[in-house]
Amino acid sequence: MKQIRRLLGRGQRGITLVEILVVIPIAALVVAAATAGLIQLFDSKDASARMLALRQVQTAGYWMSTDGLQSDSVALTPGDAVTGGFPLTLVWTDPDDNERHTVTYSVTGDSGNLVLRRVETIVDITNPGAPVVNTTNVARNLTQATCSQQVVNEQVLLIFTVAAEVDQEAETRTYEIKPRSLSVD
Repeated sequence: MKQIRRLLGRGQRGITLVEILVVIPIAALVVAAATAGLIQLFDSKDASARMLALRQVQTAGYWMSTDGLQSDSVALTPGDAVTGGFPLTLVWTDPDDNERHTVTYSVTGDSGNLVLRRVETIVDITNPGAPVVNTTNVARNLTQATCSQQVVNEQVLLIFTVAAEVDQEAETRTYEIKPRSLSVD
């Protein structure tokens, strides 16, 4: 007890009202900063999951659009509401280097964890030899990937719908792809 009195000084028996009024706002600022940090941490987890789902959807749309725009032949497979239109085969010839590209998209995996796979086979038309085959998993965590054909103003359109979900954060996009050489005669 004598040590406490020595620390406080002679004649001082506790904390004054002024000291309490100074400490309370400082403590409130510390608590507010800690709370804001925790809220930001939880929000960043949700934002990361949403960004990952969006990235999967956009990557699938990019690859399908890039290949679909070049194709002059399209073969769809009827299917269900989750994976309808797959496997999908797109074929075109590159006039610059005389290569014939055949790209086949397929959907594998379980519902809620589907994977969109792209297999490209390239054959040199002028000097046929062993084809070059490239396989890529384009997107993961998909809950839906469908492709269908529609005719609008005598032009064939591919309608590609893709959905992804990561940690209960979902993204869905529909792409209308207009192949360069497909039209209704």
